[in-house]
Amino acid sequence: MLNIEKKVLSIALVLALTVGMAACGGKDFVGNYTYNLDDFVTLGDYKGLEYKATATAVSVSEEEIQLEISNRLAAAKGTGQYSEKSKTGKIENGDIANIDFEGKLDGVAFEGGTSKAYDLNVGAGQFIPGFEEGLIGVETGKTVDINVTFPEDYASTELAGKPVVFTVKVNSISRPVTPEYNLDFVKANSKFTTIEEYEAGIKQELLQKKEDGALTEKQNTLWNKVMENAKIKGYPDGEIAARKQENMDYYTKYAEQSGMELNKFVESYFGMAEADFQEYLDAYSKNIVEQEMVMYAIAKAESISIPDKEYKKLVLLALKEQGYESEKAFKAEKGEDFETFAGKENLQKTFLLEKVIKFIVDESKAAK
Repeated sequence: MLNIEKKVLSIALVLALTVGMAACGGKDFVGNYTYNLDDFVTLGDYKGLEYKATATAVSVSEEEIQLEISNRLAAAKGTGQYSEKSKTGKIENGDIANIDFEGKLDGVAFEGGTSKAYDLNVGAGQFIPGFEEGLIGVETGKTVDINVTFPEDYASTELAGKPVVFTVKVNSISRPVTPEYNLDFVKANSKFTTIEEYEAGIKQELLQKKEDGALTEKQNTLWNKVMENAKIKGYPDGEIAARKQENMDYYTKYAEQSGMELNKFVESYFGMAEADFQEYLDAYSKNIVEQEMVMYAIAKAESISIPDKEYKKLVLLALKEQGYESEKAFKAEKGEDFETFAGKENLQKTFLLEKVIKFIVDESKAAK
């Protein structure tokens, strides 16, 4: 699964494709599967498919531009220069309180419970229940003790369900201020030097988002038709189990990084009991295998591949789409190169899927 933290593409279909097959040994990636595709899948119609857009040509209204400006002003509220810092007054809900704190369990400071000059958004629910509420009304410069109890399902078993005391000193308070929409705001928050240019830029961004959304809708609709038209005759031995294990490994690692047991992680992030999650993964993994087989069958039929030179260019493009100007910049932040982080086979399959979908879109025709 790619979401960067392992995500490369916005195409909804890609969510189903995870690392599984080995990369081919040659220069072109075409899919190095060990089974005979003809034994398991028969392609239906995938060329010349009709598509009817759900909307007319995309456009952006003046109202949409003004709404986007309002959203940007709201997003800037309380950031950088858009806040008023004070060393007097009492904390109110929504303030940014700069605090020093030390947490103690049975009179002894516990790991991770101490910090200096921490900026806390009071009321945002960043800390355990009771902590932020205990700061409401406290004067700047004062020190208070806040008695709270860690939740029963807290990640650390040493603290879960335990009553603790936090000694907190309030250093200062910052109150968010909504900036005015003027040329100063434009220059401070964009590359533009006039309000007219700024609004024209917003219009172009909104237009691009709508065009991208329309393309994604078309891609998904056509791919769903391709899958409906294909006949799945069976599943290669071990493929579904392998995909499920890959996903289990991924989520288990993710849970560990979050300091949680898998069952707690699944309940928290998916709202599922573990048994329901296992059932979901069974269906999900089966769907992955079906989509992979159809993708590879079309790639084989149409001689679609990813040459090594093209692959390298696509990797650099994917890097830039994630906001990194170079491999060096990515490695400096993540500690490893992009290809290792995302998985070479995963990238190859993602790029191949893009190419297969582009072929399907290019071969489609407008419905009458």
